[in-house]
Amino acid sequence: MLKKLYIKDYAIIDEIEVEFQEGLNILTGETGTGKSIIIGAFGILLGESCSTDFIRKGAKKIIVEGHFSLKKKKKIKEYLTSNDISDSTDEIIIRREINITGKSRGYIDDTPMKLQTIKEFGNMLVDMHGQHEHQSILKNDFYFELLDEYGKLTGNSQSVKRLFLELKRLEDEKIKMVKEIKSHKEQKELME
Repeated sequence: MLKKLYIKDYAIIDEIEVEFQEGLNILTGETGTGKSIIIGAFGILLGESCSTDFIRKGAKKIIVEGHFSLKKKKKIKEYLTSNDISDSTDEIIIRREINITGKSRGYIDDTPMKLQTIKEFGNMLVDMHGQHEHQSILKNDFYFELLDEYGKLTGNSQSVKRLFLELKRLEDEKIKMVKEIKSHKEQKELME
């Protein structure tokens, strides 16, 4: 869950810090108040490219920083541990900086990271939705994972999946054997 978003020198934003609460958070306001700019900065944080044109006039670099709670995010913690990214257990900070020359730097818990790693991690951490965009909520696998995680059934569902695949393999093998037996019977009758 995103707990806090810090933006400095991006487009018309001098410096802003937005805090989010657990549950549904909604950005509202009249046209031109900066909602899209905040969403754009959040996209940059998660690995989207950014033109130097968005650096606020007179500034030297854009800084976007997000504080994320990892409570109840076992998959993400495993990803971090397996990639030697962080020992953090409950909170992680992602930061991106884009300077006036166009050089981009990214960090996860103050450890420098390649942009590709930040993108991969961002995709695991956040699912952004917009009009006419590809949305994971439309994928059936998303529902199954969500239900399994909610019901604490991830281990059981993996076992069921393995058993189902084994059953399917055995059924295919049985069908193949039945066809072979039928073919042998037909050959035997023909020879007799």
